[in-house]
Amino acid sequence: MRFLFWNIRGIGKSSRKRQVREFIEEHNLQVVGIQETIKESFSDRDLLELAGNKVFSWKWSSAKGKSRGILMGVNQENLEMETYDILEYCVVMTIRNRLSNFRWVMVTVYGPVQHEYSGDFLAELDSVCQQTLLPIIIRGL
Repeated sequence: MRFLFWNIRGIGKSSRKRQVREFIEEHNLQVVGIQETIKESFSDRDLLELAGNKVFSWKWSSAKGKSRGILMGVNQENLEMETYDILEYCVVMTIRNRLSNFRWVMVTVYGPVQHEYSGDFLAELDSVCQQTLLPIIIRGL
């Protein structure tokens, strides 16, 4: 299973979207977690362009001004997104492998730059970890 986690520093340009699409296709990625999208929302067209010839389920958290924003996607060919949560500092998904029925939690994080928010960030991660009995993967910055 192949994952991509990337601090993209803005996904608005067509060249960045193309890079993501090429990575997904070339490496047959199953899960994509992108931090610092610097986008408030994504249209259906945006998401279809990113996935190329793959069918993905996507969820995102909005950017705050000219920073932050998380986009997370799951390739529906082999995986199913069962549940998701959009939190202040992370996007959380419960994912099931369609072939083996193995389930786990995937978390894409984007932590605060300002140290005064570090406690809130860590409390949020602690809460995410405490709420699941499933294996968990946490990636990001």
